[in-house]
Amino acid sequence: MFAPNPEVPDPGDFSVSILDPDKVFDLPAFAEAGDLLVTIQRFGAVDDIPPNAEAMLWFCAVSGRSETSPAIWKQVLLGPGVEGKNMGKG
Repeated sequence: MFAPNPEVPDPGDFSVSILDPDKVFDLPAFAEAGDLLVTIQRFGAVDDIPPNAEAMLWFCAVSGRSETSPAIWKQVLLGPGVEGKNMGKG
C-alpha cells in the first residue's frame, strides 16, 4: 500500500484552460469511453504549426455512437511545464 503524498501542489501551479465550446476544435463524435486524443492548434495549412504551439490532451468520458448521441470529451489539465534535459542528440 502506498502512503499518501504529504506535499499537496499549489493549485496556482497548474495551467487551467476554460474553453469556449464554440471555439474548440471539432472533436470526434464517434469514440469509446477511455479514448485519448491529442490536438495541436494550427493556423492555415496542415503543416503550418507554430514551433511553440502547445498540445492539448483530451479524454473521452462518454462513448459516442451517433451524431445525435456524440462522444463527450473532457480536457485533461496538466501540471506545470518542466524543461527536458536530453543528454544526447535528439
